[in-house]
Amino acid sequence: IRARELVFVLDTSGSMRGFPIEKSKEVMTRMLGAMRKDDTFNVITFAGDHHVLWPAPRPATEENLKLAQAFVEVAHDRLAPRVAEVVGDAS
Repeated sequence: IRARELVFVLDTSGSMRGFPIEKSKEVMTRMLGAMRKDDTFNVITFAGDHHVLWPAPRPATEENLKLAQAFVEVAHDRLAPRVAEVVGDAS
């Protein structure tokens, strides 16, 4: 079986609030858990700006997978203040 290089792109814009971002996090967790030891990967989030986890893809080690999961959680956490700011501006 050949090694894969995967780049996950996650939309964290306000339109993803609620169910869509929760489902995206669930899918990311499953995908990260399904990676093989020889795979390499990276994670990119975007919402007007973008954030890249690493400058280049990294091996799917246990440590890197945990870092990626934490990165996805932080991306979700960045969404909440933006939504609150937009809602506040609209009031």
